[in-house]
Amino acid sequence: MMARDRLAHGVHLSCWMWGRINLSEAASWMTPMTADTESELDQAIERLFDYWADGADRRWGRHAWDLLAAAGVVSAELADSGPRRAEQLITLSALALLSGQFWSLVYCGTEEGFEVSGLVGEPALLTEIELGRFADEHGIRQTSFANAAELAQFLAAEALPGLLTQLSGIQNMSTWLAELWAQRTGGEYPLTDQALDELFNNPPVDLLTAFSWLDQLWPIRELSASVSR
Repeated sequence: MMARDRLAHGVHLSCWMWGRINLSEAASWMTPMTADTESELDQAIERLFDYWADGADRRWGRHAWDLLAAAGVVSAELADSGPRRAEQLITLSALALLSGQFWSLVYCGTEEGFEVSGLVGEPALLTEIELGRFADEHGIRQTSFANAAELAQFLAAEALPGLLTQLSGIQNMSTWLAELWAQRTGGEYPLTDQALDELFNNPPVDLLTAFSWLDQLWPIRELSASVSR
């Protein structure tokens, strides 16, 4: 469903902004990175992950990317240019979409209200030409979309099923669920076994709702031989 269709169906974006104005435990000890100390990947994560004001979703995004890199799915850092860079940024956008839809579901009751921003715009992570070239290479007609932002959202959504398959080969769904949920309390990764046990021994009701949603998205066959937990 495109952005204009979501608005037509009465989905309000205010509810998914909960994390921006209600910090569970804002970490006052954290020192924000500056452009001088951030890698290009970290700067991209900062642009794409903007749900929690304390940066918990950014820490999760970096953690997820590092696990994908360790598994050989992505490279440790972004490519300088070309098709590989576009593919990496679309993958990163799909991670941001997964995280944002998760919290949109928890706080809004639907994942449809969340849209990834930051891939295009000023300054752009990908130019409209680079985004269009990526779409063309994957058989997607740019003229089907009103603007580059809609195309970027569509590409992230299209990449999500494949990304979930890759994630399922690294950790089981319950661990990913717990790590997404940990954003709510500051998001320090990786989670300890104790933190996982505490969460699943006494799960909150909205966690069970999120579990049901993620379970429907998750690939049917997990790559059990590669599951780390």
